[in-house]
Amino acid sequence: MLERIEEQLFTDFGNYIDELQSRYTSTITFEKEQEQLASSFFSFIEDNSPILKIFLSDHGRAGFHLRFRDAFAKKVRLNLEKNEEFISSLTVPIDYYLSFITSAFLGLVEQWILNELEKTPEEMAALYIDIITFIKKS
Repeated sequence: MLERIEEQLFTDFGNYIDELQSRYTSTITFEKEQEQLASSFFSFIEDNSPILKIFLSDHGRAGFHLRFRDAFAKKVRLNLEKNEEFISSLTVPIDYYLSFITSAFLGLVEQWILNELEKTPEEMAALYIDIITFIKKS
């Protein structure tokens, strides 16, 4: 039963990742269109936060954090590999790039859950976009 819950969670999570990554065409597009998509993604996280909180806890499902990260990295890799321009412009090995971005994003989600979802999904979406925009400018 827990395996099925986990599988469905990863499938739904992957669908949001697909939608978010399909819109990464420009900063203007990102800032205007991504906010709504990111809000719906963080709403999904909020809706699933009780099970995520259990799975991510020290007493949660063994290895969930690693499976969650790996499922996320696999989905992001599949989407990135469709973008030949991105792949050819990448100046670091893709495995290291994926490790960095997946760990950072999942860390943001975990921190939000640890903080008892003190921010709304809309506030988290704005925070996410602010972080990405800051990194792009640096």
